[in-house]
Amino acid sequence: NFNYLGHKQRITTEKKVPVIINKDEKVMEVLNKYLNGEIPLSASALTSYVNCPLQFFYRYVAKIEEPKEISENLEANYIGPMLHYVLETFYGDLMMQDAMITKQRIADYRKKVPELAVKAFAQVMFENSDLQVNHNGMQKVVLAIVEEYANLILDYDENEAPFEVLALEKRDKVDFKFKVKGQDCSITLHGIIDRIDRKNGITRIVDYKTGSDVLRYTNLADVFDTNGNKQNKALIQTLFYTYVFEKANAVEWVEPNLYSIRNMRKEGTYFYFTEGREKVKLNGEQLESVKSEFIGFLQAKLSELFDADIPFVSTENEAGFAY
Repeated sequence: NFNYLGHKQRITTEKKVPVIINKDEKVMEVLNKYLNGEIPLSASALTSYVNCPLQFFYRYVAKIEEPKEISENLEANYIGPMLHYVLETFYGDLMMQDAMITKQRIADYRKKVPELAVKAFAQVMFENSDLQVNHNGMQKVVLAIVEEYANLILDYDENEAPFEVLALEKRDKVDFKFKVKGQDCSITLHGIIDRIDRKNGITRIVDYKTGSDVLRYTNLADVFDTNGNKQNKALIQTLFYTYVFEKANAVEWVEPNLYSIRNMRKEGTYFYFTEGREKVKLNGEQLESVKSEFIGFLQAKLSELFDADIPFVSTENEAGFAY
């Protein structure tokens, strides 16, 4: 016979205390640096605020950096920058001969991808693309992933060719006007665009993404809703880049394209929403309408951000911000 002893203990957890950061004199001193042009606003900073105002405060006002992850496989966290380096170098090399990119030219130069991946690793990890690194097992896996991602994009580009590459890693900035409590304000918007090309007379913004970014969205109200669960960071960023590029270079009808590694093979590179069972691509007249809407939503968010009476608070969508 066995005797069993049962033990029960009540466990309670403390209720999460909401964090509210008022925009006092010190906070406004930092925010005013954006308004006087000392600090430009990036697409990443904007999406950080849309995602969670408190997150924006910690990162861009208090300047609290996220701790660097200590891991034996740290290199895996840098696959994105390595891929960007490979593609920038790949097309940069081709542009030096001719900006017009054909399917054959891509196919012929693809043999360079493994070498470019090795250089990308050395550049991103050690800031020296010519450094000879004796790669361990995990680092070889990272290199294989970078090569695979680059080749996936080149597969897509071969099907898109011919197209003309206009610029790589292009930096632009423009002034943007909005109001705070009826007072006119201005801020500098700053963007670094992965690639700008032209196909069939249409100029395209190309943004490479290795994460979980998706092409589908519902509407801009949902996309800009801090407390909702239908945000689309990539859409905000590419519309941001498109606006900055168009205004800085006095061009129109520029199309944003998201090269999402996880989705482009099946879904292409256009953002879309659905009407019934139909996919509606974000291009042409539909895109021009959304661009106008975007300006209004951007102005509203900036009015909120720089209003001294609206504190920084956490999003109600817990998936958007954990601390």
